[in-house]
Amino acid sequence: MSLSADHQHAHQLIDGDGDMSPRGLLKKAREILRQVLFGRSQQARDLRGAVTALAVRIAAAALVYLSQIVIVRLVGAFEYGIFAYVWVWLIILGQVANLGFGLAIIRFVPEYIVRGEADLARGAIRASRGISLVSGLVIASAGIAGVYLLGDRIESHYVWPFYLMLVCIPLMTLQHVEEGIARGFNWVNLALVPVYIVRVGLLLVFLTGAVLFGAPATAATAMAAGIGATFVSFVIQYAMIEKHAPGELPHGPRAYQLMPWTLIALPLVIMDSSLLIQTHADLLVLNAFVTPDQLGIYYAAAKTISLIGLINFAVTAVANQKFAALNAAGNHDELGRFIRQTTKWTFWPAVAAAAALLVLGKPLLWLFSPEFTVGYTVMLILAVGHVAKAYSGQAEMCLSMIGHHKQAAFILIGTMVLNIAINLTLIPVWGVNGAAISTVISLILQSILLSAALKRLSGHQALLWVPGMGKAG
Repeated sequence: MSLSADHQHAHQLIDGDGDMSPRGLLKKAREILRQVLFGRSQQARDLRGAVTALAVRIAAAALVYLSQIVIVRLVGAFEYGIFAYVWVWLIILGQVANLGFGLAIIRFVPEYIVRGEADLARGAIRASRGISLVSGLVIASAGIAGVYLLGDRIESHYVWPFYLMLVCIPLMTLQHVEEGIARGFNWVNLALVPVYIVRVGLLLVFLTGAVLFGAPATAATAMAAGIGATFVSFVIQYAMIEKHAPGELPHGPRAYQLMPWTLIALPLVIMDSSLLIQTHADLLVLNAFVTPDQLGIYYAAAKTISLIGLINFAVTAVANQKFAALNAAGNHDELGRFIRQTTKWTFWPAVAAAAALLVLGKPLLWLFSPEFTVGYTVMLILAVGHVAKAYSGQAEMCLSMIGHHKQAAFILIGTMVLNIAINLTLIPVWGVNGAAISTVISLILQSILLSAALKRLSGHQALLWVPGMGKAG
């Protein structure tokens, strides 16, 4: 089969409606699998990349689940709740500290390579690393000073975990940048494996080893293990990128455009931090109203159902670089087709994942501890929000990669503020269920607004179907 014929066949398989009988669907599934494994078309390669990213994330999710279960079993629900709360702050501040360059570099690398501006690509990589390191050190230092000055105003069991979390911020933000560099080169495995498998695996090994050798079974010990895991995985990822980069971007002079880069990156960090805060607003607000053990149960339930997001992450890992490259090349029609394709790749697997997780929900929560099964109601509620988010496909990241990052940032800021307000309203009334409902409302609104912005600004429809407008097109 020729390359063009192969492409046409893959396009018909994945986009066409075809025979919807059980026999027809089974035949179509076999053909899609064959295309994923052996197809030579660009579409087949894109889908193969998404499947690879998903496989890595599934393996990582298994490790994350194992590590969380081990932490609960080692330190108990109370200390686990403290660790979960502090770790969320590390995730947020680690992203904020790179000032948007961890995302912007995903756009810069393919754009400059497509345009033949290798000097700017090399400069962007160096600047992203340097700016993120300085910013991470400043934020960590300010945070440490803040914890010290607040003194007794912080509950004693949070003090040392917070100190250790702040020490880890420069490492975390540098690793975000390395992940972005690898994704910019479209090295999916190199972007994901060090962060989501090596780091998580090392956290599990370091914490278990520390407790076995007599360290106290506390959240502070878990955070110390997190520092070690982040450092080792960062060094591995950095060394691998430096080894492979010359093959795609030979050594040479560097050029810098710091102001234009910063103007692109800052809206991205606003967008990304707004999304992170919105994603974790329930946990952050809950901490003021519930005990750490209740917080730990909610976090376990939210992490369980959030496995639906593995689908979105896998598609994003492949799609971001291609959104930027297609836009830079001015290929409007192909961009529209790819947007629609990524929505299908995101939504239908998310529906299947939600169904599977809800069936297995209580046994999965029981693995943490029998008392954690009370979080199943939270899982049911949050599943609605995750499926609604998947229905808008990759609208959010597509806006960022094709130059409409400011509009996306405004939407995410608005829904973040709304999410916090709804959490503050519903949590005092309904507790953990109120937190879950708040998250669902904000995710539905966010999906609607991002999809509408993409349609208005680019002319492309991300939603599979819109009342009165029919299928995406």
